[in-house]
Amino acid sequence: NVVVRIIGSIPIIGWIVSLGAFIWSLFLFRRGQDVGARIVGLRVVRDTGELAGFYHMWTRGLASIISFMVIGAGYWTAYSDNDKQTWHDKWLGTYVVKAGPEVDTLPGTSSDAAKMWFWISLVFGALLIMLMALGVFLFTTDFITDLSNMDK
Repeated sequence: NVVVRIIGSIPIIGWIVSLGAFIWSLFLFRRGQDVGARIVGLRVVRDTGELAGFYHMWTRGLASIISFMVIGAGYWTAYSDNDKQTWHDKWLGTYVVKAGPEVDTLPGTSSDAAKMWFWISLVFGALLIMLMALGVFLFTTDFITDLSNMDK
C-alpha cells in the first residue's frame, strides 16, 4: 500500500496506478484482502471465523486511517499485543492471517455495523466532494471577477 501511494504521487501515471490499485482493492475486499495483502499472501479473518467481506474491509480501511493518524501508534502497538492486532483490527474484530487452502475457502461476510459505516462514508464522501467543488467554483468566479475589474 505504501508503494502504491508513493507511485500515486507521480502526476498522471501515478494517478492511473492509484486508480487501478483502488479498483483492484474493491474486488479483493470481497475475500478479505487488499492489494498489499494479496502481494504478501495474507487475508483478514473476522472473529466469527469467516473472511472479512467487502463492507468489513472497507470499514477496516477507514478505521486504519485513525490508527495511522496517531503517529502510527495503532500499527506499532500490534507488536506488543498478545493477539498481534492493530487498533482497527480490535475495533472490527479482525485478525490478519497467512493465506492458504484452509483460509481461502472461507465465506466472506460483513457485519451490519460495517455495512452502515460503508454507506455513511459514501454519503460523507459525496458531501465532501460537493463542498470542494463549490469552493473551487466560488474561488474561480471571484478570481474571474477580480480579473475583469482589473481591466477597468
